[in-house]
Amino acid sequence: IKSLIAGTTTFYFIPVTRNQITGLSIRASDTGATGTSFSTDTVSGITVSPNNAKSLAIYAPGETPEEGSISGKTGSPSQLYAGEQYSFTVRAVDMYNNKVVDGRQVRLAANDIYATIPPPVSLANGEVNITGFIPSATTTNLTVDVIDNDSITPKLDTATVSGITVNPGAVARMMFVLPGQSVVPGKNVPPYGVTGNISTQTAGNHFTAWVYAVDNRYNITGSTLPAKVIRINSDDPFYNLVG
Repeated sequence: IKSLIAGTTTFYFIPVTRNQITGLSIRASDTGATGTSFSTDTVSGITVSPNNAKSLAIYAPGETPEEGSISGKTGSPSQLYAGEQYSFTVRAVDMYNNKVVDGRQVRLAANDIYATIPPPVSLANGEVNITGFIPSATTTNLTVDVIDNDSITPKLDTATVSGITVNPGAVARMMFVLPGQSVVPGKNVPPYGVTGNISTQTAGNHFTAWVYAVDNRYNITGSTLPAKVIRINSDDPFYNLVG
């Protein structure tokens, strides 16, 4: 609020949100504080273009862009399922999270080392929908980064979305875990779903093994399944099954 001096005053206005279609509107109105009642005046159709690209922005399933806001997005990441394919939207943005026209190449990275990561792609007019991301390990904190993968300078800052929950998929198989091994959720390379060396056993001494129901990415699942009867066999013709 400012006062008129000799019938005039000056305002300094900093637009934040990109508006290249309908244009920005600014209105001046009399507060009536001095007993006057001047009519309101509005100026419309002011084009607001984005500033220079500063960083990348990434939007997980469940999130949508919100230009001009501090976070640059609304919504929360949806829960994902291991082994299912998902898309992430990526933008080049200015300091106010407005989309900026840019065509550089970008790539995804994740803290899930067994996830399927799509190949690098190029932005089209500042935005691209990257498809083919497949989470592998169950977690409550999947983190996905988008990284500037181009030679264009200056580089755009990396953006991160975190705290994504990944649930196990449907039961797909059984998994044996032997002494010396431990479970590794999402491990889809040999030895599948486990790490460690199987310990040597002694004839005549029993040992404990574990059988788990797992999804197609070797995450333990099936806790809501009804009880199942399974059979254990061996190529030892004289083995004795205990328990």
